[in-house]
Formats: sequence, C-alpha cells, structure tokens
Amino acid sequence: MFRRELGSRALLAYLTGIMISAVALGLGVDTLAGWWQLDISRQVEQVQELLPAWVEALALIILIVLAVRPLRRRLSAALSRTTSPQELP
Repeated sequence: MFRRELGSRALLAYLTGIMISAVALGLGVDTLAGWWQLDISRQVEQVQELLPAWVEALALIILIVLAVRPLRRRLSAALSRTTSPQELP
C-alpha cells in the first residue's frame, strides 16, 4: 500500500530515516543517562506493580476482544441489536 503511494525509493528513504532517527535518539538518551549518572537498571528493579493482577487480566481480555476482528464484529452486531429501536407492530 505504501509502496504504491510513495514509490519504492521514497519508501526506502522514509524507513531508513526512521531507523537512523530511532538509533540516534536511543544513543542520545544513553549518553544523557551516563552524564547524569542515572542507574536505570537499579531503578527498574525497585519498581513495584502499579496495578492489581485482576485489573491487568481484565484489561488483557478487553484488549483481545477489541483486537480480534471476528469478535469485534460479533460484539458490534450484538450491541447494534440491543440499542436499535424495536419495530412497532
């Protein structure tokens, strides 16, 4: 799809630019963390769980239902049936 819109050469240049920018920004963040003497691995070890396990499980289920197309179609069809006005006899 993108190849038809941009062309092969422009798509390659675009993706190369994104990759180079991502690597350069990552190296820049590493350099700044070194200058400021931040020990990121020690900070990550000390982090506690932010959400209870049941909230994480519920969020995962919701994400799966919304991400899987057939389930999403069934859900939208079921919701449209319940929210649509009843036909008058």
